[in-house]
Amino acid sequence: MSKLLKLKIDNKPYPVPVEMRPLWRISLVIIIVKTMLLKNKTIDLKKLNVMLWMLIRNQKWGEFKKFLIEKEYPAPFISSDQANYIAIELTFKKDLIKFNNEKIETTPLANNFYENILEHNLFNDEIIFLENHLSKITYDKIEKMMGKK
Repeated sequence: MSKLLKLKIDNKPYPVPVEMRPLWRISLVIIIVKTMLLKNKTIDLKKLNVMLWMLIRNQKWGEFKKFLIEKEYPAPFISSDQANYIAIELTFKKDLIKFNNEKIETTPLANNFYENILEHNLFNDEIIFLENHLSKITYDKIEKMMGKK
């Protein structure tokens, strides 16, 4: 018994959630790197990845804050995120960030991009979260979140 199937292809665009948009994640990468540089801190790929993971999950910021502040609070769950890797790679490929002695820094193009973010009051909550908790995001905390300690 064979059935005839009819397929209908609809060319209407569908909205992509903001979390999946590369420009959104690239903006966050620039914000992270630039904030670290402004605070005279260095950042490598591991720290950038973890900080990006934390920043895009604002619904878990309370849990992250407790972990960063309290010594005995259990490490929050983090995992690899292909979209993060792609955003970081694109940020390098588009000459927005670069390596300097194994540490990451922004380029003049990213500095202009960052100034536009500030000028237009974008990502205010993310910037405030970073500035308030930056000093607590240590390599020891990162290792714990990654399950290595």
